[in-house]
Amino acid sequence: MTIDIESPTHNELRTLASRTLEHRLGELIRRYVEQRSQELARAVVRHLEALCLHPDYDGDPAQRCAYRRLAQHWRWLSQDLSRACVD
Repeated sequence: MTIDIESPTHNELRTLASRTLEHRLGELIRRYVEQRSQELARAVVRHLEALCLHPDYDGDPAQRCAYRRLAQHWRWLSQDLSRACVD
């Protein structure tokens, strides 16, 4: 299963089952390991956010918190670090 990283939008992601979101999240992370890109990192963030907000997500509060921390890490990976000042 190949995921188009440009879509779906946040609203479209919310229509997917939470299990589907988790599966897609795993695939996106594997793809990122093979071909690092800001677009893939942003897709991971969108999927993590959608999973945390999903009405049928049954993760416990600790797992939800871990997903939120993970989203913060992926936001950092999605930044254009080539423009960062290095001293």
